[in-house]
Amino acid sequence: MAIRALGGQVSFPLSDRVLHDDYLDGLRDRPIEQVRAMRAECEEAELGVSFARRVLQGHLDIVASELRRRNDGALPARAGALHDLVERLPEILADDHGRTSGPSWRPIDLDPEMPAGELLVAIDNAVGGTLTDLDTLSDADVEAIATRLADLERTFSHTRHRLHERIDLVKEELSARYGRGEITVDGLLG
Repeated sequence: MAIRALGGQVSFPLSDRVLHDDYLDGLRDRPIEQVRAMRAECEEAELGVSFARRVLQGHLDIVASELRRRNDGALPARAGALHDLVERLPEILADDHGRTSGPSWRPIDLDPEMPAGELLVAIDNAVGGTLTDLDTLSDADVEAIATRLADLERTFSHTRHRLHERIDLVKEELSARYGRGEITVDGLLG
């Protein structure tokens, strides 16, 4: 998954490998241990992309709130705007934005080794600074950030969808082996 953000290119090696054209080649002939490892690898890649996507959606919500504040007549840079933003964060980041991507309550283990770091760099690049500077930016600059973040969110969503397809294919292979009696329930779940 190569991502272009502000002229840079970010790659997420795990999802790149899992989504490579030949990743599933010979799946039916692979040993069960390898198929289980592939399932875990696909799920790990999806988890990293999902985590980064959640962070990105939070950024989008904050930028959209700033645009709404301005559309309601507030000046782009005013005393206390950052304080107001911080005060409104619980409301801004509430889980009621009508997204159809599924439940966002799925727990995510924030393991420091989780391979989402490069995706988070892409988010920072799309913002081009920090969100604490929003109140000092022009309307055009804030709208440009919103556009870059929305484009990146579409990329993350597409990648996540493709990863789910891979997960489904690997799980189907495990289920088929169970159906043929090649593995037990413990082998299917292991």
